[in-house]
Amino acid sequence: MKYISLFLSIKDKPDVAVSVTNTTATNVTTDVRCEAHGLPDRYTYITWEHTWPGHALVLRSYPGSEVLHLNNLTYEYSGFYTCKVENGVQASRNPRAGAGKAYLLVEGNLSNTMFYYINIIIILYSVLYFLFKWTRNIFRVFRVMLYR
Repeated sequence: MKYISLFLSIKDKPDVAVSVTNTTATNVTTDVRCEAHGLPDRYTYITWEHTWPGHALVLRSYPGSEVLHLNNLTYEYSGFYTCKVENGVQASRNPRAGAGKAYLLVEGNLSNTMFYYINIIIILYSVLYFLFKWTRNIFRVFRVMLYR
């Protein structure tokens, strides 16, 4: 009786888990960790992307790494952090394979880089214009003038 030995190697894109601990702006630094699992288990960390919830616009991109070190934290660092990883396998039945994300909340005041006020001018029926002023969550009518 003859026996044939076969070795079956199933390759799959990495499943990626991202972990982070919410923090405050008084903590100057935090780490966002990216953990990949797949075969083959040789990973290339492509990029980190920072997005705001509900928006696809990438606010910041960082070079790929297993750990993303964030320094000089402000509220603006809050949002989703997505880690993209490859291992050479192109196809997967899981559309989320190769990327993982987690939400980071940095509690604290808005930094000095944000707008402190926004002026909104509205012209109604080409007669009046209103100047509204929004300052740190206070919204008020600043000036009403006749438009000529």
